[in-house]
Amino acid sequence: MIAKHFNTGPFGAPQWWSSDAPDGELLYIANVIIDTWSEEKAQNYAARGYVHYHELLSVEDGTLHPSKVGWFKHTARTSFTLDGGPHPEFSHEVTPGIDSEFIPNYMMPYNP
Repeated sequence: MIAKHFNTGPFGAPQWWSSDAPDGELLYIANVIIDTWSEEKAQNYAARGYVHYHELLSVEDGTLHPSKVGWFKHTARTSFTLDGGPHPEFSHEVTPGIDSEFIPNYMMPYNP
């Protein structure tokens, strides 16, 4: 799958990911692979730039998938400061290319 991150947040919040990039600017294109989590896979994916994963939720009832996650590799389209979003504690300067610092949770075991 492919995902796009624009600098707009939930409910239209302006400049949600970055305070120095224009509101609505395309910040990242993310390649996404659906797979399971294991320590070996986490290390392998991280070495290829997939340092962040998301849980998968059921549309019907919101329950977490029992074993699968989406592995994300974020490729920055421009230079900006990532200083917002859901985890501003991971603030860092971003330049075009693979962002190996994008909310790195790859070593946190998936535990639905």
